[in-house]
Amino acid sequence: MGKATDVTRRGLPVLRSFIGAVSSKIEGFEFGIDIGSEKGAGDSGDREADLTPRSFYNGASCTPVRTWRTHSSSTYTMMRWCPHIDNPGLLMALLADYQRLRDSGVAPEAILEIARKDAARLAGGPGDLVQHAIAYHYLYRHSGGNFVFPLLAAHGALWARWYLIAGRTVAEVLSIADFANGGSRSSRLAAYAQFVDALKSINRQVLIETFALVHCLPILGRHPLITAGMPEPLLSQLLDALEKGRTGAWLADAELKSLYESYFRWQQSRIVGPAIAQALTAFDWPLMRRLCLRPRVWFTYFRPGRSLDFLDFADAQERSQKALAAFELASEKGLDAVEVNLLRNPLLPRAFTKDPAAYFDQLVRHLINHGSAT
Repeated sequence: MGKATDVTRRGLPVLRSFIGAVSSKIEGFEFGIDIGSEKGAGDSGDREADLTPRSFYNGASCTPVRTWRTHSSSTYTMMRWCPHIDNPGLLMALLADYQRLRDSGVAPEAILEIARKDAARLAGGPGDLVQHAIAYHYLYRHSGGNFVFPLLAAHGALWARWYLIAGRTVAEVLSIADFANGGSRSSRLAAYAQFVDALKSINRQVLIETFALVHCLPILGRHPLITAGMPEPLLSQLLDALEKGRTGAWLADAELKSLYESYFRWQQSRIVGPAIAQALTAFDWPLMRRLCLRPRVWFTYFRPGRSLDFLDFADAQERSQKALAAFELASEKGLDAVEVNLLRNPLLPRAFTKDPAAYFDQLVRHLINHGSAT
């Protein structure tokens, strides 16, 4: 009884803020529901020691990629984006030189598998949302700023990490107070944890597949193993964006939006939608299930008072509409400003915000020396 009282005493302020999340925020951040965070290679609690990111960063690491490209006469070289990397062989063990593998006669399916394994190691575990954000940022830089999906996905991962802070306490409180539903408190919390674990795994899987596509499409082209199920217009858009990023050319604003929307919708139909539907079917706690379907999403680049309020998170069309709204807000603010805003997020390790490229390379060395973080 004493433990339950303590949980309730700690949880009521958070619950009050969570319920008020429909109309309020805490210290400038909006909160929703999620499970408590897991500690992984990207979330030890020591920001200086955490080895969460790595990179072939495109341009000067602390300068937004689009600004850097505007003022730089440097050319781009496939798989070697950052001028400060003098030893590509160091990265070979993790971020394989896929072009060199292809030229050596390695089969496309083997190259794709290597890329996915590299991505899995880079991503960390499903709960390493800060690490996911840093990996997504790398992919945005890798595209030369032409592929906006990873940039906004990085913001989404960090929002989800904030979302975790209130979520666990709310679940603990409601597991005590929810007398309308049968079952034990532990079974309710277990159902909630299973649902959130599924959401984290979805985020990680999208990151892995995006990494593999971004790195393998330019060298393997329209190989059916890579492009299976991808609509032809999206395939052409992504190839064009990566090629222009490689050569220093820009996508037009309309092209940026079209690629973002097409890729988001494709991943929704291919990975996200089916996985969410499966997770919701298994989510056997009606009260928390209803709350989880109505999150209030607030990325740190949103203007004050602006949020994306879901009526039904299970609705694929609504998820797409909210994603497009996030893109429009990013366009209004400017992608450079959105990137700078990401790098100022207090959840990111200080060493990363100071020098993303150096921190990313440190992670490469860490994973080479110590193996997978998962």
